[in-house]
Amino acid sequence: KILKENNLPACWSQIRPKKTKLPSINSISELGTYYDSNFGRLEAASLKKLVCKSKAKEIRFTPFKTLIFCKGKKVIEKNLPLKKEQSTTNIYACTGINYCKSATINTHLLASKFKCLKGKNIHISGCTKGCAYPGKTDISLVGREGLIDIIFNGRPCDKADIKSLSDKNILKYLL
Repeated sequence: KILKENNLPACWSQIRPKKTKLPSINSISELGTYYDSNFGRLEAASLKKLVCKSKAKEIRFTPFKTLIFCKGKKVIEKNLPLKKEQSTTNIYACTGINYCKSATINTHLLASKFKCLKGKNIHISGCTKGCAYPGKTDISLVGREGLIDIIFNGRPCDKADIKSLSDKNILKYLL
């Protein structure tokens, strides 16, 4: 009710968050076991299994789509792989066709094919809304009617540079 009647102070929207830098693997391993989350998606059953088996005293959810299990046993869980190295590629993928009515492609399946592109920021969006990442990226792959559009140095809502590719054809444009 308060927000409907009063605007937030203007200065609140002027301050942007600081850019964060991923800490080194060595510094993270001193804290505990470092797990990747498959582009930010966690399955509750896998997380529960990992928590129970590891007996971690603390779990840190990082802003980098990863988790650190502190003061517990190192456990292997196939749906939450150990993070062994820092990636120079940032891949942002929305939930995709199986979890969103607007999406027309399987974003996570597509994202797994592009881990080899080094030094790139890639946004894989099931539609033009661009929910996974609000800014421009080097490459945006956008689902449209089951096919994929490519936008270079832009957002999913921008005009496509290359249109209507299948997931098999897209690899030759990017690799």
